[in-house]
Amino acid sequence: YGELLEQYKNTYIEEVINLFKSPVTRVRLIVKKPSAYILPHIDYDTTYSMRYYIPLQTSEWALTFVKAKDGEVETHNLKADGSAYFVNPGYMHAAINLGKTDDIRLILSVNGQEDIK
Repeated sequence: YGELLEQYKNTYIEEVINLFKSPVTRVRLIVKKPSAYILPHIDYDTTYSMRYYIPLQTSEWALTFVKAKDGEVETHNLKADGSAYFVNPGYMHAAINLGKTDDIRLILSVNGQEDIK
């Protein structure tokens, strides 16, 4: 996970990675085809890493669900407008693409909280 693949050098993906102040520890692209989903789950111990989602292509029908501290399930449509979204993977979360096009996200894990603002 520590090296940028050759095909992504000098691309938007490398440009985005370089915007982060904290050391980037893992980067991946997630492509959810129409009707694809990710079941509710909790990820790793979040005390050592922060995770950001950057939608590259999406639609109003691509949804992310996060179960908040109070137990309420929040529904989010993360826009592909250049924004980076912090998602705490230590909370139960899931996603579904109900749209007709692929939902593509760049997901970065970083060590540190310098970028949370």
